[in-house]
Amino acid sequence: MTDQNYKHRKLPPLKIIYALTEVVCVLGFILLSGWGLRAIKSAINLRALQIQFFGEPIIAKAVFFILFPLIIIKLKGEKPGEYGINFNNLSYHLKIGLKSLVVILPTCGAYPLVTALGMSYKDWGGALILSFSNLVALVLVALFLRKKPTSQEQPASAHRILFFFLIFIALAILSVVTLPLGKQVSGFTFGLFTTGFGEEILCRGYIQSRLNRAFGRPFSFCGVRWGFGVITAAILFGAMHFFHGTGTLWRGLWTIFGGLVFGFLREKTGSIVAPAIAHGIPTAIVYVFMGGIN
Repeated sequence: MTDQNYKHRKLPPLKIIYALTEVVCVLGFILLSGWGLRAIKSAINLRALQIQFFGEPIIAKAVFFILFPLIIIKLKGEKPGEYGINFNNLSYHLKIGLKSLVVILPTCGAYPLVTALGMSYKDWGGALILSFSNLVALVLVALFLRKKPTSQEQPASAHRILFFFLIFIALAILSVVTLPLGKQVSGFTFGLFTTGFGEEILCRGYIQSRLNRAFGRPFSFCGVRWGFGVITAAILFGAMHFFHGTGTLWRGLWTIFGGLVFGFLREKTGSIVAPAIAHGIPTAIVYVFMGGIN
């Protein structure tokens, strides 16, 4: 579905309620499934088993964040490309993603700043600093990319999506083989693929695209059309980090602003590739060189 088909369309509130209910139920199912798997103490500890074999819990997250949204889209009778899940025109998306890192990586300096000040990303002080740094990143990324062409959703190539899964499988196997030597490969796989691409396929691919259809994209920011779907997807992204694992309310707060950065990149390019790179590479650096997020 092209932007012109739903940018100016007026939909009844019932359609918005239906879209919100759908994405909240999908996200809720994923979170509840994660809680359920962690709560089964009498059965096999799947997280510990994954860490034992792969070094990081890469399989469960790949299933719920990558495979599950694709199944939902298939069951709806729609195509991944309509949700920005495509790997076409990779040179364009790679350039946008890597250029955005020129701005995003320096703003990541707020993380060691928070630590140096004796704060944590889980408390209010650290959350305010990180929220501000993400807002700065959003403005700078938009200004930095304003002269770059804006793209729209494209039909997805099944062969390219299959190739993406083959790369992931190869890296998962390599993680097992190299684990006795260190967790660098598993950290890279977990950071870039299951976190970067995984969370972007779910949040900016399925959720944001679904909400865009309901809310439309009536606004413009640095030449990029956007609407309340971007904001709502970012809020749900923050909620996911709040409810998942060791999340806190303050972690959920600053994560919302990070979601706005990735949401802008998704609207700029019409694909999840650039935001996945902008999201995944900094995360992979943390897991490869710093041992992960505590």
